[in-house]
Amino acid sequence: MKALVTFTNRTITTLWSRGIALASSMSPALVVTVLCFFLYLYKPLIQSSRDNMPLRWGATLLATRGTLNFAELPIDPNRFYSLRVLEDGSVRSHTPLGTALLAAPVFLSARVLGMEFTDENVVFLDSLAATILTALAAGMAAHLARSAGRKSALFVGLAVGLATASWSTASRCLWQHTGAQFTMLAALCVLESDSRRLLRLGLGAALLAFCFWCRPALLPVIVVIAGNILLRNKRDFLIGVVAGVCVLLGWLTFNYLTYGSPLGTYVSLRALGPDTFTAYPRRLWGHLFSPNRGMYVFSPLLLLASIPMVTNAVKWRNNKWLAMLAWGALVGLLARGFFYGWFGGHCYGSRYSLDSSALMLIGAAPYFSRLLSTLRKAIFPVGLFFLSCAIQFLGVARDYESWNVLMGMSREENAWNWRTPQILHCLTCGEWTRGPLLSPSTVNLPADGVLNLRNDPDSPYIRYGFTYLEPWGTCAMPPRAGIVFHLAEAQPLRVRCEVTSQVFPYQPTTVGLAMNGKKFGEIVLLKVDPKYEDLPWFVVPKELVKPGLNTLELRVNRVCYPYASSSPMGAAVNRIIIVP
Repeated sequence: MKALVTFTNRTITTLWSRGIALASSMSPALVVTVLCFFLYLYKPLIQSSRDNMPLRWGATLLATRGTLNFAELPIDPNRFYSLRVLEDGSVRSHTPLGTALLAAPVFLSARVLGMEFTDENVVFLDSLAATILTALAAGMAAHLARSAGRKSALFVGLAVGLATASWSTASRCLWQHTGAQFTMLAALCVLESDSRRLLRLGLGAALLAFCFWCRPALLPVIVVIAGNILLRNKRDFLIGVVAGVCVLLGWLTFNYLTYGSPLGTYVSLRALGPDTFTAYPRRLWGHLFSPNRGMYVFSPLLLLASIPMVTNAVKWRNNKWLAMLAWGALVGLLARGFFYGWFGGHCYGSRYSLDSSALMLIGAAPYFSRLLSTLRKAIFPVGLFFLSCAIQFLGVARDYESWNVLMGMSREENAWNWRTPQILHCLTCGEWTRGPLLSPSTVNLPADGVLNLRNDPDSPYIRYGFTYLEPWGTCAMPPRAGIVFHLAEAQPLRVRCEVTSQVFPYQPTTVGLAMNGKKFGEIVLLKVDPKYEDLPWFVVPKELVKPGLNTLELRVNRVCYPYASSSPMGAAVNRIIIVP
């Protein structure tokens, strides 16, 4: 036995040392890319906002038919406000489609391997493409920060991938911001070296132009990056100006011929309304510090990165490259104050800061290198890093969309609502947003014990974890959803939960049932049962019940995607019956 223990210890020690040696020999960019990729695969609540449906379906069309003609979709485009059917029968997209081209290779590879484009598979491939692009973007951030040292490069790459909105957005779906961040960082990787300059200029210009197609609102940042590169000599400047004018004129012409407007359907003059300048301070401050959309609130690490951003911008003669990153981030942030819809919609925190936050963190690499050199100084950035990661993880593991639905995501004032913040909503699975119970008497069980919840998402019995989705009604969402009820005394109970969901035989939806935190049963949904005939009764022993308030928890293991929709559904709840 002693020999076995010794052999086991030696084996573990050898494998550990070899693993450390292998990790040390790998580049920081590769380590960050691989680590972020596997972390991003945890996706309990994949979904897509209606804005981004053209990206999902655009990639599908490119992989199957080699076109972006949405009139060929096998679904009704009128179901999504981001697609519009014109009088001539053509369909136009409200969202820029550059990211769809980046995702198309993932869809095409799946098609070559024989995967059918069912609803579930389309959603999966959309999210897989988001995972790949965002993980590569984090790896490129580590590559760009490598001059500050291996330790700082790893820190910056992981910060971009996990401590900013990158993580929460990658956990859901493709966004136009996903493609814009990826192509912007790819352009920086190409343009940072002076070798083979003409080739790099051409490829970098193409990537920046593609970045503009992914997200036109990134134009100020693109101008800063391109200006820094092109102002090094007159020839580069003239070539860049001519190329930029040609690309811009081509884009305006394409929009005019396709949509009848030079600015297209997405770029709107609404951003230049009558209150543009009077509302600018409020919008900019909201983008940075509002409780429910503030960049610094959801990524506190960026507060620390702002120090070198300002320093590098002021002392631009010391290091032109760091100055470009600083001014790019600064211009990107300042431009947000001009946008009418700065508060966003279907998002957790601010996804609009993906580009600026990446530039800020890369430019702060030398500053982080100094802080990480000693343990005492490293405590502050490392602490802010883990705090930012924890906040972002809530957006990964919780249904943040239910906050947008409850609070009204299209209203600017809700971005400032500090009493019901989105972070606490996710931390408590929605219980904080509903507020405290007014009185236990409001949740006394009815005489027949029947709680009709399907069309009553505001029922006082509902405490957390539920959302409302037509036509299914009230749905319990992962990881848990709870109802409360009041009993005068502890007694054994019989419980029946009428739930249903879409069915996938290889990974069925299960609903675990727990009373006051202790599990007493589980429902496995093997078929769609609209009449709820085959659902069992469960007996809850007296030991699990207490006098006063009791919590019945539904622990749903997965979500489904009806018609590859913009919102996932968990387990649709009809009635819950609780009788002695």
